[in-house]
Amino acid sequence: MRVSTAGGLREGRYGALGAADGPLSQTAACLGLARLPVVTTRQYAVPLLKEQRDTDIWLSARYPGGYAWLFPKGGVANLGLGLDPALDDDMKAPLDELHASLAREGRVGAEVLLRTGGPIPVGGLRERIVVGRALLAGDAAGRTGDEEATVFDSTGLAIQDLAIALAAIDQIDEIPGLARIEL
Repeated sequence: MRVSTAGGLREGRYGALGAADGPLSQTAACLGLARLPVVTTRQYAVPLLKEQRDTDIWLSARYPGGYAWLFPKGGVANLGLGLDPALDDDMKAPLDELHASLAREGRVGAEVLLRTGGPIPVGGLRERIVVGRALLAGDAAGRTGDEEATVFDSTGLAIQDLAIALAAIDQIDEIPGLARIEL
């Protein structure tokens, strides 16, 4: 295996590989897996002015091949949209229109605290996430609310989660009353 690092190209062997390099995974490509279908996104973090626990999703002709969302996170919300990459020439205008509309309604503040974006997967899970001794992880944001079930409480870094999970699996037989479940 060859890995490009800040210090240059490194070569090595692995007994098991955990890859958390997202929906455009170079690791998946090297393993011969198809690229995941994605939408291109643009997202703002905005002040949330009214308490909201649920995520809003908008499906509209204004967002061709995609959708818009408002994910509440306490006093802030992620307001964004995802579009088919072939149709994403101007993502700023429709997002700014949605932001202005929600600000007029008094739901969010007019200030944009942070701007982000990038590809997100939209086709569901990979058909295969294990290839030989490689495990692909880290394609999505994870939980968006406290009401969602957690099988494994994330550290926030997919590769670190994988290392912790593997360590837990190695010790599972030492924990009284805990049963091994095949997924």
